[in-house]
Amino acid sequence: QMRVIKMVDKNLQGEIPANADLLAEDLEVLDSVSKSFSSVYQKDIDLETAIELADKIMQACNKLNMYFANNEPWVLVKDETKIERFKQVVYTTLDALRLIATAIYPLMPNVSHAILKSLACDQETLKAEFNPKGLKTGKVIVPEPLFPYLG
Repeated sequence: QMRVIKMVDKNLQGEIPANADLLAEDLEVLDSVSKSFSSVYQKDIDLETAIELADKIMQACNKLNMYFANNEPWVLVKDETKIERFKQVVYTTLDALRLIATAIYPLMPNVSHAILKSLACDQETLKAEFNPKGLKTGKVIVPEPLFPYLG
């Protein structure tokens, strides 16, 4: 979360890019994350479902981390001819974070609110809706680390 938000703050003056013209690879990440959470939220929440939700969240985080690393936005931003791709990768990453933050709410509400706040999302009307490309433009807020290093 921190890496991409700091990239937006530094390279896009804190502005979340628009979701226009995402590539098939971007949409696949968002659709995959969205569908995995939607399937869990259709069940009654009990201990077994909470464990399944936690597993889906970890899978989504791993998928998103792999997507982010494979697309190397820190390289894209240095090439003026690849700025649009940089914005696509950043938007996809931020929107997937929004979906993860929404899904994590029943397990860690404070973490959910902190992530959503950093993405300039309305937290007052938080609903278990997992619509890809739902992140609106706005200004990111660089947060304190959610899980400080305890080394």
